[in-house]
Amino acid sequence: MKYIGKQKRIKGLTLYEFNRLTKEIKPAEYTKSLTGIRVIIKEQCFYLQALNIQNAKRKLINLKMIQP
Repeated sequence: MKYIGKQKRIKGLTLYEFNRLTKEIKPAEYTKSLTGIRVIIKEQCFYLQALNIQNAKRKLINLKMIQP
């Protein structure tokens, strides 16, 4: 697995994962450790932070990843 990048966690927002194949949006799974929170990265998934699912859909439409 290669290093993809980092996102600063914004208080009050939820991290969502968007599966590019199934077009499914759901909250991301993560593990807690002594060093911090680590997201379980899945194949073909795009991660974004949003207030709720409707907001996440709107962000994906703006990025042209899904159709309105």
